[in-house]
Amino acid sequence: MSNNERDRTTDDTAPISYDATTHGKEILTPAASDVPQINGATVFGVRPGKPVFYRIASSGQKPITYDAEGLPPGMSVDRSTGWITGRAPETPGDHEIILHAANSKGAASRTLTLKTGNTVCLTPPMGWNSWYVQSEGVSEQAIRDMAGAMEEKGLDQFGWTYINIDDCWMGERDPETKAIQANSKFSDMKALSEFVNSKGFKLGIYSTTWMSTFAGFIGGTGPNPEGDYRQYYLPQNEILNPSQFFGRHPSSTKRGIAQVGPCWFIDKDAAQFADWGIDYVKYDWVEGKLIVSENGDYARDKNSGANKTEAVTSRFFNDFRSLDRDIVISLSPCTPPEEDELTSKYCNLWRLTGDIKSEWAHLTRPFSDELTARYPRTRPGLFGDLDMLQIGPLGKPNRAEKVFVPSPLTPAEQYFQVTLWCILTQPLLLSCNISTMDAFDLNLVKNSEVVAVNQDPLVKQGYRIENSTGNYEIWAKDLFDGSKALAFFNVSDRDRTLTISSDKLGKKGKVRDLWRQKDIGVLNGTMTVQVNAHGTAFFKVIGS
Repeated sequence: MSNNERDRTTDDTAPISYDATTHGKEILTPAASDVPQINGATVFGVRPGKPVFYRIASSGQKPITYDAEGLPPGMSVDRSTGWITGRAPETPGDHEIILHAANSKGAASRTLTLKTGNTVCLTPPMGWNSWYVQSEGVSEQAIRDMAGAMEEKGLDQFGWTYINIDDCWMGERDPETKAIQANSKFSDMKALSEFVNSKGFKLGIYSTTWMSTFAGFIGGTGPNPEGDYRQYYLPQNEILNPSQFFGRHPSSTKRGIAQVGPCWFIDKDAAQFADWGIDYVKYDWVEGKLIVSENGDYARDKNSGANKTEAVTSRFFNDFRSLDRDIVISLSPCTPPEEDELTSKYCNLWRLTGDIKSEWAHLTRPFSDELTARYPRTRPGLFGDLDMLQIGPLGKPNRAEKVFVPSPLTPAEQYFQVTLWCILTQPLLLSCNISTMDAFDLNLVKNSEVVAVNQDPLVKQGYRIENSTGNYEIWAKDLFDGSKALAFFNVSDRDRTLTISSDKLGKKGKVRDLWRQKDIGVLNGTMTVQVNAHGTAFFKVIGS
């Protein structure tokens, strides 16, 4: 124990001075104990009478035996897998369930609140998406391999839940049902979903309300009632991947089919997804036609009804909510601020920004005035989405990638993004090659105390305490147990010393370093923290 640590244990009024700097790929997260610890969300939403599908996430030495006390009638727990299944009560209300996990080293218990009502996805979804790592190369075998890797790396033990197939999986429509079917790289979607479940995860999928996806595959609407798109197909010798009929982006935009078509098949697709066992959908959605912009990307055609209309958006939403299955709904691409009120009524997540890149400028844009004004809409079941985490081995979108390179972000910047996404109550979606994640990468995603801030059941949005544009940001977040999360962000190019007072924070109490999982003193005055350039420090203040 250092002298200043010893002094703080006897004098609660002594200022805290703390060095939170990191050095290269320094691993801050302590190794998880062999004794069970139940992690992840402590609250789960389900609509009355709908199927319940919740897994107890516990770290600790395997094998682990699971149990649950207080389950409503019609629900049960699989003691070997931790899956809680059955039907929710028909009457809205809260049900307190005591979860248990035990192994040869010990046991753990924790309360789960099952909320039966109209809101699902009560805390930000956590999982993985194929876009930045597989893109055009996505296949059934690739998803099976990823599910196996996520289980082998232990991500299921810390609340990581969804394995989401992004664009490039579609084939053609079934001639009888008109529902979209998978292309030749997927042999059995229902069996794939069951396999993903057996590894401790849920399966998600992507589509669009347009006739063509961004990547050139068949979308959720069509040009005719038969679901026949052949008039828009490229010549066979120009089709790069199985069923990529319309060509790689921006081909479909140039061909005028990146827009909602005259014939609606989304209700049929939704029913097909439910039958396959899908629990999460991501939909690209802009009501109106896309055109190629001056920079070669896409833009809305202002002459074709660029604004979303409530009638069409609600139709899409109700197609999914009419199912006998709760499916998380994520809307993309980004929407302007003036559409937030409409968009947020018909989804669980909606994109606030364009696609993220693993560049420093993309990590600091969440501090912009436009975005900070939009965050307060966050509440249980609704999250403005800043896009995916740029950590771990990454590929390149819009190709069948097989080469993965470490994130271009520095280690300090990777801590920065995870911390910022947690205090901003963001969806946590990886899009990296899980099987080659190293110890540093895993330390970023397997810190139970950091993840707990993101998954806190109060679901409050983080808020700015103090900032100096281009230099630093200090943010806080109110937590369910009465404590506060406190994050320092150094957005400058040099190391900085940052200070906060208990008066400015509005909180006194014990201070815990969340990344290092250790107590550092008592805040009852000032706290001064040394932070790397492009780095962060993340704390929890517990007390009055």
